[in-house]
Parts: sequence; structure tokens; C-alpha cells
Amino acid sequence: YPFLSPTIVCPSKWLADEARRSALLRNFTVKELQNCCDLNTFTPKDRAELRSRFSLKHDSLVLLIASEWLTSSRKNTQLFWDALRLLGADDASLDIEVLTFGHGTIPPAPFPVHFLGQLEGDASIADAYATADLYVHTALMDNLPNTLCEAQCCGTPVLSLAVGGCPETMIPDETGFLVKECTAEAMAAEHKKIYHNR
Repeated sequence: YPFLSPTIVCPSKWLADEARRSALLRNFTVKELQNCCDLNTFTPKDRAELRSRFSLKHDSLVLLIASEWLTSSRKNTQLFWDALRLLGADDASLDIEVLTFGHGTIPPAPFPVHFLGQLEGDASIADAYATADLYVHTALMDNLPNTLCEAQCCGTPVLSLAVGGCPETMIPDETGFLVKECTAEAMAAEHKKIYHNR
């Protein structure tokens, strides 16, 4: 490393701070350079038209949960489904629909679920973001997730655990919401608060 004298480039402040503390990298220049989104693709669209296309009600709260692998333990999507079960047990009359895509099986849910399968290409993924009222990101660890940035570029607020660089992707309580505890109860409470303050 001393012979290489590298400059370390990180896509989030969180990761840059980790690099500055690390035994191997702390003596080198560390810079932050966030990933970019293609604003020609990831942009707000006609939500009513998209909801008709995906057979969603126009006035329900549509939650989007997506991952390349929906069953990955690192993506932690089970937390989302557990929170939904708590919401349904508390008030089954909530007008909520779920939109999801990726590889894997979908567990039973107390609200209608629309599974889009594996989406190909950024345009179809952007359509899914733009359809939802809220994109939910449940990963237990993440650097600066493109998905959180892409959803917001599509005009869709985000909900995430307060881990890694996730807090850096949003303006809290304006373009996104943070769940401080990694529990289904905490996530369900945040969903309920958002539902009643849409």
C-alpha cells in the first residue's frame, strides 16, 4: 500500500469514515463520490396510468418492496412481511397494496400483493418505483443504495433502516423515513404513521 499510495474513493460518507478509521487505509486520501442516477430514466411518471397498468387501486397506499433476491438474509425482506402481518392484525381495514419484484417466493400477507416477477431493464424498474407511494428498503447493511436514490428520483419517498449510508440518501421526514430499530414492531409503527399522514 505505501508503494501504491492510493486515493480511496467511497460512494458514501459512512463508508469513507469507515475507511478513514481502518488500519490499512487511514493514512491515505479518502474521498466521497456518490453514485449517479440517470434522470432520463428515473423520473416521475403518470401514477394513475401506471396503477391502471399494474391493476392497482388508485387510492390505496402502495408499498414497494424489491430485491434481486427477495429471500436473501442480507436484504432482510422478512422484516417487511412481519411488519405487514402486525399491521393487518391491528387493523385489517387499512387500504394497503403491495407491489414487489425479484427472484424468490412471496410469503402470505394480509393485504393484496402484486408480484411482477423479475424485471429486466431500468425503464421497467423505474415504472415500478413511480407507481408506489413508498419504497421500502430493509437491508441490514448497505453502503449507499442506488435503489433508495432511484425511487426518490421517480418521486417516490423511501423507508429504510438507519444503517450504513442509507440515512445519507434522503431528507428525513421529507423525501424518506428512517426506522431506528430493526424490529417488525418499529417498522409497522412507521408504516402506520405514514398511512395516516399521507
